[in-house]
Amino acid sequence: MLNGAVAFDAIWIQFYNNYCGLQAYVPGAATQNNFNFATWDNWAKTVSLNKNVKVFLGVPGSSTAAGSGYVPVDRLAGIIAYVKGFSSFGGVMAWDASQVYANSGFLGGVRAALGSSSTHDNDNDECPDDVDECDQDEYVDDEYVDDEHDEYDDDRSRR
Repeated sequence: MLNGAVAFDAIWIQFYNNYCGLQAYVPGAATQNNFNFATWDNWAKTVSLNKNVKVFLGVPGSSTAAGSGYVPVDRLAGIIAYVKGFSSFGGVMAWDASQVYANSGFLGGVRAALGSSSTHDNDNDECPDDVDECDQDEYVDDEYVDDEHDEYDDDRSRR
C-alpha cells in the first residue's frame, strides 16, 4: 500500500517503540540520522499517489503509554517545531487519550507547540450548543448530501 497503490489523505506514523522514534531526534542537528520524519515527507512528495497527503507525528501520551519513545512535552515541542517545517506535516496523534488525560500539561504543551491554528473558533459554527439538533446536511467531495433523506448520488454508496 505504501508503494503508491493507494491514494492516502493522511497517514499516522508511530514515532515510538522503534529506533527512528522521538528519542532519536537530535536538537539542532542539520540532519536527523535516525529520526526519520524527513523520509516520510519524501515518501509523501515522491511515492504517494496523493502528493498532498498529510503525515501525522504519532507520539505516546505519557511515559506509560508505550514501551519506549516517550519524551516530555518540553522536548516534544522542539520536535514539533522541526516537523512543522515539512509541507506534509499534518499534526500530532497521541496514544492514547486516557494517557494524555492523565499526563497533566501534555495536551496544553502540544497545543502550544502546534500554534494558534490548532484552536477552535465557534464563531462560524452553525450549531455550537447542541450538535444533535443541527441539520446534518453537508457537502462531501463538492456534492450536496442530505442526511435526513439518505440521498444517493451517481454510483457512490449511501452517504
